[in-house]
Amino acid sequence: MIFNLFMTYEADATCSAMLADWFEGEPRTWLASKEGVLKSDLFVPDPEKALFFDDGPAPSCILQIHAEHLEFLEELVNAFDFARLFLDGPVGLAPEIDASFGMFRTVRYPVAGVTDPESRTAPMSFVVRYYGPMSDIAAFHDFYVANHLPLLAQFPNVRNVFAYLPVSWRNPDLPQSQVLLGNEVVFDSVSALNAAMSSEIMPALRKDSSQFPPFGHSTHHATQRRDYVS
Repeated sequence: MIFNLFMTYEADATCSAMLADWFEGEPRTWLASKEGVLKSDLFVPDPEKALFFDDGPAPSCILQIHAEHLEFLEELVNAFDFARLFLDGPVGLAPEIDASFGMFRTVRYPVAGVTDPESRTAPMSFVVRYYGPMSDIAAFHDFYVANHLPLLAQFPNVRNVFAYLPVSWRNPDLPQSQVLLGNEVVFDSVSALNAAMSSEIMPALRKDSSQFPPFGHSTHHATQRRDYVS
């Protein structure tokens, strides 16, 4: 089982490059020294737009840390210098930055022709997030994993399909993520994503979405992803 820490930074679009540069310095060196980190990825907004969704600006940066044990991630966020590097540093660069932190369990759905569903095989990640209120979070998760992920895996030329289910953790000093379910589909490019969303799979996805248990809202953003620590 794989667990993930997502650090999400939202601000003016001009902050994205500045944040990405910041993370390439001391934060990356610090994180690379932690033996429990399987890998880490950095997401920034893709300049090309996805069809059908206009959810406002994408997060300026998202950092994802993969680990085999939730306990390791809990120790990591409580470690000396974590808050200085991953909260105080970015907010100090631009006070308008809104940072949030969340921990999740990964659900990987197999895709035809992909022998290792855990490894991403292309650089464009379409990042979807679902927020409350949800009257029954477990029912939403169960329905989504059982019904929506298999449909996403039928997209033409999709490379990977993931869901992220939140897990409980505690750190009173870090702003907590309000995400109640995350989803990610990986493609070679936004053009490939848009072609997939123009296929016959999209009506089936819309029909399935209409049957979701009630929730608050969702966001959809195309991002470019690169290895941060590997």
